[in-house]
Amino acid sequence: MKIRSGSVLAASLLLCASPLWSQQARQPSRPQRASIQQVLDLTDRQLAELEELRTAHQKKTQDLTSQMRDLETQRRALMKSSDGDVVKVGSIAFQVQGLQQQIEEENKSYSKELLSLLDSGQREKVEKIKEALELAPQAGALIQYGFIEGRGMGGGRAFMGPGGGFRGSMPGDATPPSAPRASPTGSNQ
Repeated sequence: MKIRSGSVLAASLLLCASPLWSQQARQPSRPQRASIQQVLDLTDRQLAELEELRTAHQKKTQDLTSQMRDLETQRRALMKSSDGDVVKVGSIAFQVQGLQQQIEEENKSYSKELLSLLDSGQREKVEKIKEALELAPQAGALIQYGFIEGRGMGGGRAFMGPGGGFRGSMPGDATPPSAPRASPTGSNQ
């Protein structure tokens, strides 16, 4: 019974850790670097500092993630062995939890350090973008009802089909986005 409860505890803690393992960031491509420099109006010096900070952050989180993987390997070996010591399995689970907390703290620290590289205007832009992202899921309904004109192919309400799905317009479609579309029988809706 002790082995089973220890197994459940360890498994649940490791399931919580799996999203952290997948958070290993890749190096941004040149267009991404140019884009962030343009969006935030970063100086070349700020961009270089940002890259340096990002590289250091990635190294720290990768080291912690590697330690978590090693502990997971140890835990699996213990679970397979006939004497699967519950105390050792529990100890490993707590070590993994400690590493998860270190990664969370590192991520928070990294965010603060990133913001410290920016001037007040740049920080304000970041906050506005965060606010916009929080509201973005609600934009579809507003576009569908016509409160917001959409962009792209057809734009506006022509972009949204029945039930809010994508309908779009084809090149050469002369129907303006706000005009009713003709039904297949030829009568307007």
